[in-house]
Amino acid sequence: MRADFERRFEEVDRRFEAADRRFEAIVEEMRAMRADFERRFEEVDRRFEAVDRRFEAADRRFEAIVEEMRAMRADFERRFEEVDRRFEAVDRRFEAADRRFEAIVEELRTLRSDFEQWVRFSQQEFAALRVRVAEMGIGLGSLGLRMGQGLEEVIRQVIESFSGAGPLKAARLVLIDEAGELYQPGARVEIDALVTDGRRFLVEVKNYAKTDEVWAFHRKARFAEAKLGETFEKVLIAPAATASAVALAKQLGIICYTFRSVESRETSE
Repeated sequence: MRADFERRFEEVDRRFEAADRRFEAIVEEMRAMRADFERRFEEVDRRFEAVDRRFEAADRRFEAIVEEMRAMRADFERRFEEVDRRFEAVDRRFEAADRRFEAIVEELRTLRSDFEQWVRFSQQEFAALRVRVAEMGIGLGSLGLRMGQGLEEVIRQVIESFSGAGPLKAARLVLIDEAGELYQPGARVEIDALVTDGRRFLVEVKNYAKTDEVWAFHRKARFAEAKLGETFEKVLIAPAATASAVALAKQLGIICYTFRSVESRETSE
């Protein structure tokens, strides 16, 4: 029986030793697990720290973006204010343009009224109108309302038929600009009338003379003198002309006959 007890106690001891080994293995496993947990949590902490740093960087970028947006808004507001000011300036210029258009329309009304008055006056008062041309008494009579495309022909007929200054001869002068001095080569250069009565005149007729017409006649007359090799007295006849055109004609040595001088905003060449 004693031997039986000894075996049983030895068995108990072996079992306790096995239990101890198992405890030690468990403890070792727990130590390893704790170490692994610590390592893993340290890695997690590092990753969280990296995440925190990235959030901090993101916060800084958000702040920079917000600051940039504030600056952009301020710049936009400044630019929109400038745009508003420029639109206001444009509105003011349109208003000024409207006023100028109104002034032009009013001036046109005045010109039309003056022209109609002149036509009525011509119908009533100038049945036998005479204008002296180049101090030799060439007169223009019975013009009436013959304004427009037929005016030049009417005046040539009146000059040719007028007998107050001796034998007269009037004809349209047509030259060819062969070298292209005035226009393109081969173009026709026409002057309304070449009048001869001992003296020789170049006569140009316009419904309404401006500085452009004076310059054009001056150039054509110089071309004719060079082409024909002689000098002419130059006469411009116009029922109405701008004051600047009359002054320019005088400056260029052109005799200007007009019934009415009109103030007009134009620039001479």
